[in-house]
Amino acid sequence: MNNKKAFKIVFIAYSILMLSYLIFNGKHHFSDDLWFSQKALTVDTYEWLHGRFMSWSSRTPIEFALISTINRFWLWAVINSLSFGLLIASASYLSSIWKPSNAIANSFLILIIFLLMPHVTIKESIIWMTGSVNYLWPLSLMSLAYVILYNTAQSNNFSWKYAICTSLLIFLSSFNEQIAVINLIVICISVGYYVNKKVSVKYLVAPSVFLAIALSIILACPGNKARYVAEMPRWFPDYGSLSMIDKVLLGVNLYNDQLMGLSCSIAVVVSIALTLTVKGIVARSYSAIAIIISLIPFALTSGVSSWFSSPVDGVNKLDSISIASSMSFYGVTLVIAWCCVIMMAILFSGRDTGWKLFATGLLLTASASTAMMGLSPTIYGSGIRVLFFSYFLISLIVPACISAWGSDKLRGVSTPQT
Repeated sequence: MNNKKAFKIVFIAYSILMLSYLIFNGKHHFSDDLWFSQKALTVDTYEWLHGRFMSWSSRTPIEFALISTINRFWLWAVINSLSFGLLIASASYLSSIWKPSNAIANSFLILIIFLLMPHVTIKESIIWMTGSVNYLWPLSLMSLAYVILYNTAQSNNFSWKYAICTSLLIFLSSFNEQIAVINLIVICISVGYYVNKKVSVKYLVAPSVFLAIALSIILACPGNKARYVAEMPRWFPDYGSLSMIDKVLLGVNLYNDQLMGLSCSIAVVVSIALTLTVKGIVARSYSAIAIIISLIPFALTSGVSSWFSSPVDGVNKLDSISIASSMSFYGVTLVIAWCCVIMMAILFSGRDTGWKLFATGLLLTASASTAMMGLSPTIYGSGIRVLFFSYFLISLIVPACISAWGSDKLRGVSTPQT
């Protein structure tokens, strides 16, 4: 079965699966849904969006989608289901490039890994109306953009139609700030790869321009600046006293909580997948070390958890004092060590450059999308739904490993031991 046919099957199947779940679960407004629902009934949409842009947020396209669907359950349910199907189909497509026949199997694997995420992350990013529009929808648009971009580059058939489509998808998805950073990293890696391979970068020009426009809007938005000041007293009163290094430590500690605390199993699974599928003793040694590092929290859980006084949804809430504590540096050291050995396993994997860049890109974007939260005083304000992107991206290393390994077996390529 070719990859495009598998994409359609996965897209339809998982869209129906999600729609069935949403219908069975029924309509439930809670938390921010209630506030947005009331606003949708009482305000002029365009005036309200302008006011939000000036005083609160640059996520104008996202909030337009939210205000337009919050009181239309069926419309939201259909779009949400299509977004979920699109995300799984795009992820299984991209992770099975090395063995297209693995696409459907990869979709099952991705779904299983989904279940390893904290339940709250899944619920608030996919099932909750407000959360899904802010997290699931932009991620699905971004994923589709890279499917189209990959196919266009592979066919070497430049088309303005696809260029504009990809650019709009990148543009709209980038109004979630974490997605914007992910897009920036992916496009930079892609440009480097194309230049190294002496391939024309014309496919990336339009998406890069649209991404630059989105980033400019985010940086220039008066509402983002106003919200930064307004939210600080509520969520992180002493945030203003933190240095840039403190903020970086804050974000990296959150990444440690994510991989080594909230869901150690995902780090373990990624490490095992690399150990079983990479080529050579060097790469396997690095990935074996990664397994050991990811298992450390299991041995220390009871002791480590008592070192912190105020967990928030399983996340250890640090402040201007505890950011410099020994446990803060323990968290930073642990997760950086894991990332470094995973990176070394990827670099010495014996795979082609394309696979190495794909896996490296997943690791970098997963790390950056969580660590960047340290630059905001609301790092703990949105709970652990902000970890959704990172969990999803780091998890894709697993099906990518299996597809590359399956490709070797299909071609009869032996795995060298040294």
